[in-house]
Amino acid sequence: MSTVQPQVTGRKAHSIEQVREQTGFCRDKIYQLIKDGQLVARKCGKRTIILDADLERFLDVTKRIGECTAATSCAHPRLCKRPSR
Repeated sequence: MSTVQPQVTGRKAHSIEQVREQTGFCRDKIYQLIKDGQLVARKCGKRTIILDADLERFLDVTKRIGECTAATSCAHPRLCKRPSR
């Protein structure tokens, strides 16, 4: 299984729509990730932009399904390969 990687566009910043196209996430999910502090965004006037480095960092730290290493109970037990407690 491969992870989602941003397309090589040569751009240093992306609009929400460009991030949506590159990742397949819906617009609402992207804004929720920003609100939760998982994805860093910046404002340029009225536009919300996401730096390419921030998008790559977010995708790199996002866990693959089955890679749960939490010491406590898993938030996604049906997907986690770790035995439940």
